[in-house]
Amino acid sequence: MRITFVSPRYGGIGGAEAAVRALATRLAARGHQVRVLTSNATEMTWEPSSQAGTTNVEGVVVTRLQAARPRLPELEARYSSFLRSKGRCGDGEAFLRDQGPVLEGLEEELDPKSWDRIAAYPYMYWPQVKAMRLAGRRGVLHPAAHPEPLLDLAIYKQVFAAAPRIVLQTEAERALVNTKFPVGGAKLLTLPLGVDDAFSPRTEVPTGEPYCLYLGRIQRDKGALFTYSLFNSVSTLPKLVMAGPVVEPLQSSGRVEVAGPVSEAKRLELLRGATAVVIGSRYEAFSLVAAEALASGVPIVVNGRNPVLAEQARLSGGGFAPTTPAGFAAAVAMLARNPDLVAKLGAAGARYASEVFSWQRIITRYERFLTDGGC
Repeated sequence: MRITFVSPRYGGIGGAEAAVRALATRLAARGHQVRVLTSNATEMTWEPSSQAGTTNVEGVVVTRLQAARPRLPELEARYSSFLRSKGRCGDGEAFLRDQGPVLEGLEEELDPKSWDRIAAYPYMYWPQVKAMRLAGRRGVLHPAAHPEPLLDLAIYKQVFAAAPRIVLQTEAERALVNTKFPVGGAKLLTLPLGVDDAFSPRTEVPTGEPYCLYLGRIQRDKGALFTYSLFNSVSTLPKLVMAGPVVEPLQSSGRVEVAGPVSEAKRLELLRGATAVVIGSRYEAFSLVAAEALASGVPIVVNGRNPVLAEQARLSGGGFAPTTPAGFAAAVAMLARNPDLVAKLGAAGARYASEVFSWQRIITRYERFLTDGGC
C-alpha cells in the first residue's frame, strides 16, 4: 500500500507529530510505501529550522516544504470575534492561512492518484484541511480532537463531513466527534497509540523518598501551572519533579524541581522511581504519558474533568481521576503514604497496558482499516 501522511511538523516535537512518526515508521517496516509531507519548521511560528527537501528517515520518505509565511503573531487577538461566533462571522479561509503553515508546493506534491491513502493528522491546520479536500475517497482523518474553541469553527464541519475514514484515539474523542460533526457516512476506528517496549512493568515500588512526576511540555494548557501551584501550596504532598520542554517558565522551589528537558534514559529513570505520574491537562485527545506510566506499573492521578484522561484512568484501573484540586491532592497524598496501594494500582495499569497498548496489535488493526475499512 502507498500511504502519505500530512502533518504540520514531523518528529517528536508534540503528541500528534510523534504519533505520525510512530505510525509511519511501523507501516514502512511492514513493507508499505510511506511518505510524509510536512513543513521544515519545529516551532509553531513556522519559521524554518531546516532546509526544505526530501530525505529518508527510518524507511519513511519525508518531504519538508517551506512555509509561505510565518504564523500571524496576534492570531488569537485578530480572530477573537471569529472564534466567539464559531466561525460564522469572518473568513475561515483567511484564518487557516494566518494560522498556517501554508506549505509551498503541497498541492503539486499531493497527487491523490499516486497514493492509496492520504492521512491527515491532526484536523486543524491548513495542510490537513487542504489534504482532506484533495484526497476524496482516499482520505483518512486523524482528528486528535479535544474540546477547544477551534473544534466549533464552521470550516471544520466540511473537513469531518468529507472524510471517508476517521481514526479516533479514545471513546471520549469518538463521542465528542459524533456530537459535533455529521460523520455518519464515515468508517470509524477507535485506535489508541502504542507504547514502546522500554516501558515495561517495574518489579517493585521504590522505597526511597516518594515523589510525583510531571512529564511533558511545561505549559499552562498541559496543566503545568495547576500542578506546580498545588504541590507548592499543600504541605502534605510529596516532592514534585517536572520534566519536559519548557514553554512557559516556572522556577524550582523547595517542593518542586523543574528539571526541564531530560534525556530518554533520564526520563525512564524518573518514571520508574515515581510514586505516581500526575497529569492536570485540560486538553488531550490521548495521553501517551498516561499510557507509558501505566505500562511501567506507575499509578496515574489525572484531571477528572478531562474526559480522555478520566477514561484512561477508569478503564485501566491504574489510577485516580479527581475533579477538584482538593480531590487531586487527597489522591496524591494517599498514594504517597500507601506503597501497597501504589503496587496494586501499578499492577492493574500494567495488565491493561499489555492488552491495549501493544504496537503489534495496533498496527495490525490500523493496516486492516486502511486496506478495507474493517477493524
